[in-house]
Amino acid sequence: MCQARLEIETTGAQSLSLQLNLQGESVTAEAVSLQPGRQQVILDFEIHNPQLWYPREPCLYTFTLQMYSGKDMLCENVCKTGLRTLELVREPPPDPELLKVRTLADAYP
Repeated sequence: MCQARLEIETTGAQSLSLQLNLQGESVTAEAVSLQPGRQQVILDFEIHNPQLWYPREPCLYTFTLQMYSGKDMLCENVCKTGLRTLELVREPPPDPELLKVRTLADAYP
């Protein structure tokens, strides 16, 4: 399961629809009720058979977030990012100083 964490600031209470697209295909849509001020919205979605980012094979995904009030699109934000994994192994490694970490390649233009 993946999550998109959004920080949204509004001056008044609003009911909006958020749609998250991956490579032009909708992966999730959610209606949200926002209160005045800044708040966080989390959208859960899945990526089936993801292609991981490697320096020699940089696979980048294009995410598009669209915000609607009724049928009117208020804004759209496009972000390209690569996917990697993070693995925490809780069993004692042969070398106590060893920790296996793979990083997330994020926000590549």
